[in-house]
Amino acid sequence: MIFYGQDVESQHSKQAIQPNLAKIAQDVASRLPIAELHHVIVLGIDFIDESNDTFIDIDLWIQPVDPMTQRERQLTKQLQRLNQQHKQQTVNNLSASNLSASKNEPMRMQLNLNIPARKTKS
Repeated sequence: MIFYGQDVESQHSKQAIQPNLAKIAQDVASRLPIAELHHVIVLGIDFIDESNDTFIDIDLWIQPVDPMTQRERQLTKQLQRLNQQHKQQTVNNLSASNLSASKNEPMRMQLNLNIPARKTKS
């Protein structure tokens, strides 16, 4: 989803972005290596205020994505598994270190606060 800017002269206005919806969809498709991805749908949303009413104008761009080859699918799934294993290992390491540090001790928090002494008026 892309929400167009309201200023007609800005770089985020409908006139500036609308011609680039295809490029945006292709960019999204290249950044998301998902095996099941077949299409990228980009919605350009513009809010139009007329008198006391607000209307929504929606531009739609559907970008078909070249299907992955079998080898690309395998590599993508392998990369996803490795990322998941890495995340799980990180979580396990953190929880193991927390458990060993505080098996029978309640969790403690300590705050050190240094306040300089006030000068007294004489």
